[in-house]
Amino acid sequence: MEKTKPNTFREWYGSLGKGGKILIWVVVAFGVIVIIGNLGSSDDQSGQIKRLKAENKDLHAQVEDLQAKNADLQGQVNNLEDQGVKEVTVNEGLSSAEEQELQAQVEKLQSEKADLETQVEDLKTQLDEAAAAAPAAPAAPAAPAGTKHVEVKVSCNIPCDVAIMDDSTDFWISQEITGQQTFEHDIPKNSGLLAEASNLDQTGQLYVGVYENGELVAEDSDSQYAQIMY
Repeated sequence: MEKTKPNTFREWYGSLGKGGKILIWVVVAFGVIVIIGNLGSSDDQSGQIKRLKAENKDLHAQVEDLQAKNADLQGQVNNLEDQGVKEVTVNEGLSSAEEQELQAQVEKLQSEKADLETQVEDLKTQLDEAAAAAPAAPAAPAAPAGTKHVEVKVSCNIPCDVAIMDDSTDFWISQEITGQQTFEHDIPKNSGLLAEASNLDQTGQLYVGVYENGELVAEDSDSQYAQIMY
């Protein structure tokens, strides 16, 4: 008679022998152990991820705190540097080297001024000597009523442009000279006068003197530009 196959799990399980049942339970127990192990491993990984996220968040907070402290320290450093610069500017002033250089410049200017004054005196002496050596000129006729006799004496040891003009332009000179020369004219008593000698391209000794009726009323000297305006 043909044996029928069990059609349910219980019938199939009942048909197994003792060894087969033991084998089934071993397989089931092993599967349960594997599943529990996987669940525990998944829980551990999830916990590690959460812990790492928390640590990362804490590190970010520490970094932000350090950045804020660094910005505060930088502000303090900048403030101290500004105070230091102001203190140096107010309290120290010029350095020793700068003071020495400035003093040297002052002494140089004083020396140049003294030399120029000496040169002016030499020019005036030369003018006086030249006037004394010149033959006596006949006395100039008296200036017409209401006028004054004006003499402009110019001296330059380099070529210079001479310009002379009174208010009415009756006395008008514009020429280049080198050496000494005197220009004279009768102008109204109330007239002003401009007299100048210049050479802006060279450095030399320029002198301009103005005389009214034989008396010195104004003079000027310079290395490039001498002017009288009154």
